[in-house]
Amino acid sequence: LMKYALMLTPGSNASGSLPQALTSRSAEGSRLSLSFRRLPTRSDISIAIEAANSLDEPWTEIARSTLGAPFTGPAIITENIALDGVGHVQITDTITSGSIPRRFMRIKVER
Repeated sequence: LMKYALMLTPGSNASGSLPQALTSRSAEGSRLSLSFRRLPTRSDISIAIEAANSLDEPWTEIARSTLGAPFTGPAIITENIALDGVGHVQITDTITSGSIPRRFMRIKVER
């Protein structure tokens, strides 16, 4: 389901197309971001981006696309749709790195 959501071909090496973790710098400090591709026409799934301060703490949803709709949520969201219909998405966390020692983000896909 994750490969379907992120446009990865089953059975093939997808390392070049996996989501990328990035650090964005702003006036407030550094923020963690996830960058990935998707097809908004895949209206049979929902994609949620969650963040947490540690792997064993509760995860908080910071962005969501429901059934192919544009992402919404408190995160800083950038999505550009290319001519071929592929969405290039970057979700940037709401928390700056200066306010916490570490931060984690994950992608959750539901059908």
